[in-house]
Amino acid sequence: SEDLPGALTAGVPSDIAVSRPGQNARYTFPGTAGQGAGIEFAQLAMTPSGPTLYLYVLKPDGSMLGYGSATSGGAFVNVGSLPVTGTYSVLLDAAHGAAFTGKLTPDPGTPAEIDGAMQALATTMAGETVRHTFAGTSVARVNVGLDGLAYSPAGSSATTLSVYRPDGGYVAGASCYPSNPGGGCEAAMPVALPSTGTYSVIVSPPAGALLAGGRLAVSTPLAGTLQVGGGEQTVAIARPAQTARYTFSGTAAQLLRLNWTGASVSIAGATAVTVSVLKPDGSTLTTA
Repeated sequence: SEDLPGALTAGVPSDIAVSRPGQNARYTFPGTAGQGAGIEFAQLAMTPSGPTLYLYVLKPDGSMLGYGSATSGGAFVNVGSLPVTGTYSVLLDAAHGAAFTGKLTPDPGTPAEIDGAMQALATTMAGETVRHTFAGTSVARVNVGLDGLAYSPAGSSATTLSVYRPDGGYVAGASCYPSNPGGGCEAAMPVALPSTGTYSVIVSPPAGALLAGGRLAVSTPLAGTLQVGGGEQTVAIARPAQTARYTFSGTAAQLLRLNWTGASVSIAGATAVTVSVLKPDGSTLTTA
């Protein structure tokens, strides 16, 4: 057989059905240098069930840019920045000559502005992956998290939250469960972003589930200054996974005590808050 051909449109699912033994599907899409993309094959069904489906993203010269695989549910490949302008290809190849069907979508991503509006999590296809992007600057501090996670139909399996840097490399992630307090989780982001460019945030629910609830937030830490012997500071965090970072000036061998008032502490969607004192070099002095 010849490869099953087709053309892809950004954000539009294309139905793929391969029924001939050993046949591949090869779909193309136009790309611009520096542009990011996610390639998703959702609602995978294989006959017989069990073999692996391989998804390859190919550059205009035919060399491989990225790949993924799945035996059920679907596969997703995040492409950080396309290297050149031209026509890219997505090659679907099932092991053992298996037949397969599903929906193939190039996902340009939905912008999520740092400290901007939180993004509602909702999908229309079972197992559909959600891709958001944000513009990040090297050495900036950024928090990424979600809350209110819910499925339709209801379930207890994990949703994966992943953050990728502009070149497509993995930065941080977490497994999120609806049973978590507040249905939330946070990606354990590094102290500072490693580079400047467009970052991708990938939310991948269980294969058979629709995202029926949740909010994704990309935030910078709340900031403030403490004065030794000065007045108290009120800290109020309302965005998922956001942290607060307050600074104070200290002298070697100085003895200080940090207090917070238990009567006024209110925690929604969590069981505890971690309070850490960091040295000037960023390492931890103490935590409670």
